[in-house]
Amino acid sequence: MQLRTLGGLSLEGTGFTRPKSLLLLAYVALEGSQHRRNLAELFYLGAANPLRSLASEIYRLRNGAPGVIKSDRGRIWSEIDCDVQTLLRALEQNELQRSLDLYTGKFLDGIVFKDWGIELEEWVYGTRELLAERVRTAQLSLAEEEASEGAFESAAERAERAYLFSGAPEPRPDDLVRLHRLLLAGESFEVAEVQKEVKAYDLDVSLTVEDARAELRTMAVEKKGPHNLPPQATPFIGRRSEIEVLSEKLGDRSVRLVTIVGPGGVGKTRLAIEVARRSLSRYKDGVYFVSFVSVTSPELMVYTIADALGVRLFQQHDPQRQLLAHLRERELLLVLDNLEHLLAGVGLLSLLLTEAPHIEFLVTSRERLDMLSERVFDIHGLTYPACEGEHLDRYDATELLVKSIRNHRADFVVETSSTPAFVRICQLVDGHPLAIELAASWFRLLTPEDIVVEIERGLDILQASTRDLPERHRSLRATFEHSWQLLEDVEQTALRTLAVFRGGFRRRAAGDVAGASLRVLAGLVNKSLLTVGADGRYALHPLIHEFCQEKLAEDPDHVRVAEELHGLYYLRFLEVQETAMQDIAGGIWKDRLDQQREELGNIRAAWDWAVTEARTHEFSRNTLLWPFTFVNSLKEGADFIAQAIAKLDREDPTHQPSLGHLLVAQAQIQLWLSEIRPAHNSVREGLNILKVQDDLGDIMKGMLVQGWAWWFTGDYLNAKATFEEGLSMARNQKDTEAIIYFLVGLSAVFQELPDSAESRDYHQHALDEVRALGNAFNLGNYLVHFGAYLVNIGRLEEAEGQLRLGLDHAREMGDELIKRYVLHYLGRVAWRARSYEKAHQRFADALLLAEEHGDRVTEAYALANLSRATVAAGDLPFAIDLVRRSLHIGQTIDSPRVMLAALVSLADIRRAQESFEEAVQCLKLVLSHPATEQFYRDEAEQILEVTGLQTLPAYRVDAECAANVNLERIVREVSVRLTELLVHE
Repeated sequence: MQLRTLGGLSLEGTGFTRPKSLLLLAYVALEGSQHRRNLAELFYLGAANPLRSLASEIYRLRNGAPGVIKSDRGRIWSEIDCDVQTLLRALEQNELQRSLDLYTGKFLDGIVFKDWGIELEEWVYGTRELLAERVRTAQLSLAEEEASEGAFESAAERAERAYLFSGAPEPRPDDLVRLHRLLLAGESFEVAEVQKEVKAYDLDVSLTVEDARAELRTMAVEKKGPHNLPPQATPFIGRRSEIEVLSEKLGDRSVRLVTIVGPGGVGKTRLAIEVARRSLSRYKDGVYFVSFVSVTSPELMVYTIADALGVRLFQQHDPQRQLLAHLRERELLLVLDNLEHLLAGVGLLSLLLTEAPHIEFLVTSRERLDMLSERVFDIHGLTYPACEGEHLDRYDATELLVKSIRNHRADFVVETSSTPAFVRICQLVDGHPLAIELAASWFRLLTPEDIVVEIERGLDILQASTRDLPERHRSLRATFEHSWQLLEDVEQTALRTLAVFRGGFRRRAAGDVAGASLRVLAGLVNKSLLTVGADGRYALHPLIHEFCQEKLAEDPDHVRVAEELHGLYYLRFLEVQETAMQDIAGGIWKDRLDQQREELGNIRAAWDWAVTEARTHEFSRNTLLWPFTFVNSLKEGADFIAQAIAKLDREDPTHQPSLGHLLVAQAQIQLWLSEIRPAHNSVREGLNILKVQDDLGDIMKGMLVQGWAWWFTGDYLNAKATFEEGLSMARNQKDTEAIIYFLVGLSAVFQELPDSAESRDYHQHALDEVRALGNAFNLGNYLVHFGAYLVNIGRLEEAEGQLRLGLDHAREMGDELIKRYVLHYLGRVAWRARSYEKAHQRFADALLLAEEHGDRVTEAYALANLSRATVAAGDLPFAIDLVRRSLHIGQTIDSPRVMLAALVSLADIRRAQESFEEAVQCLKLVLSHPATEQFYRDEAEQILEVTGLQTLPAYRVDAECAANVNLERIVREVSVRLTELLVHE
């Protein structure tokens, strides 16, 4: 029996003619084994009971045509011969004329069901177009063969038939170029029509008849060299630089063995064939492709090569010597494909290289051959966009995705709204060509966004039932499984354990966590399962990483051990980093910071493990904070710490040290995130717990955070008292690090207090002490506050110098937080110097950095200061909008300091609008409130002096009364008024 689907639908050798049953049979025969539920939903979606309807159809098939369909409780399949399978085999074997003869009509021509669903309909029409397109391509190839012999007229007739081929989709641009050349060479009447289509794609149409004929003859010259390169069903896409480099290597006669190395499915074979095809004219005796996919033993290699070359080997003679005798004087290229499982037989290559001096080899392998004469060429995924806004056609991966989709849906058009999904698909598979082609096969059934979701869930979607793909390439899992089976036991154990790493790893980590020796790592790199960068950092391709995770998950005990080893390793790593951060000599600080940044993925995973296992007590407070501080992941750090706190039992005495420890860390990050009131609550609770524990080191850390919490709320006296008490404790303990931190805190307090002998003496002594202690990071931090103090007392040139030193330290350390502060204070220097344009630029730069890093405090200050600079420039509406935004942030983060700074800017706006009464009311509150910073107190005084309003003392109010004013209510009312002003302006 044979199932006929081309030109109609029938089952030869039987009288069975029920169309729905035969369509079901055709689907199963061509798409392979199917789940019952999938078939039921595909064929009987509208039925009351789809599974029962499917069962009835199978029963009819079995009765009408016994043996054509098979099933068990879960799946249904068929082994019947189908005409489409015969056609596909002929196309694969490059039997072009036979392919045309076998194509007796459109796939399932005339078969239509009113009740079939959209998925089944798309399958029928998609398969119809795919088959017609491939047969049309065969027709084009035959036409080019005829043209290569000078038969231009008959070649043009073939090209006309290809152009008008029934059932095929619109020709793709590359096919249109081929058609145009053939029709022009044969002076066909259809050439003008095709030329219009070529022009529509903005392609070159300037060929003359002689140009077209010359190009076809040139193609013939290449084809006349003997070769057995397998024809490709689809055009080669991308890899321009790789082709150029490989072609150059082959052109260098001193290089005779080039190995293309890469993971399975990355496109090694296609690249080798394309490079070989472009090199046909270089080799007098030809180019021969030798596939070792099905070769199981190194002893069979010589016979496989001989067979590809058409050399007959006689049993009574040494086969190697017979092959060598044939090749010794020949000049040819051997393309040896899939050699990774036959490395024990590379001695044959050594023999041929030695005794056949004109033979060259282009090899593909998942593992390098480790031969002295070998030149290794590593390939990875295709290029893809790093972000959504880039054009898809500029990248090989996205071009392949679109063209692969059109192989399944010829009418497919990329919608603008789907562009992000296309980019994401290519990013998720890291440009892996096989993964892209497998993903494209699902566009018949799923939206681009759905495919993204499915890929994020796992590897299962990256498979296809396409029958002209090798079995090992029908799914990525099968591809990776093939590589897995080639590994030694020790390599398998190491590789699956390496799946616990996130974002790569170093050699020492691989040894401590996965027990991977240098030899094992080198072996995995050679087998293209690991990559190693120039900096010595190892990484797993994302898809291989997912596969290894599945292998690791097969043994839950192994998972637990691996996660614990990984978590403890990075706990120790962070402890070492914390210690090293205190030693700045020789630029160690910057180096350690870079190490933390590169390990952030592993640190996150270790954190997850520690939280899940309730082992966060093993982290010190600084260990918790460093990574998230310096990679600007503060919100993430806050989330991690909140999760850890939730895991602890507040009533359990054994959990109290960890709880106090974590609450102080939480308060620190809350301050950095401008969550000032929550920070007060957290540090208060944490300190109360730590004081009971009587650990002076932890208590000092808590006091440091509490002092900054007072400072951020404008309570400078409490901040001063807290920092002084902490400094006294640190000196008694001879804790150098803590001494520096408290000195920096006090410098910030004295910055805001009125100028006095005490503040001047403090800054001079503190600066000397911080320098003597030699901590570059905290020296930079100190210089910022010292510079701000110098601004306040009018020593502007000196202030600029100190702030620029602080900025240099910030850049050296990579500290974005200090950089933002320095730019803000440098803006204040320019403002005081009345260089308003320079001040505007510096405030704008600080604003950009603050917005980029989510620093609401600096953002609010920058907005307020920009508002004043804008008033000076005369743009009052813009100034109003800026101060309104600043006030809104101040309310949101509940920061009196920020709101008072914004009120100074508002007063300046109302002064410029001659609304003097409102301006004075704002200034009165600013001058009286204890949280006002010294800089803004001085600015308020200056505005009053410039306006010539009533003398200042009449507008002073008692500071205690001002502190009790509901500042937030006043700001809320002011914000409403600003909105009205903005509308009026």
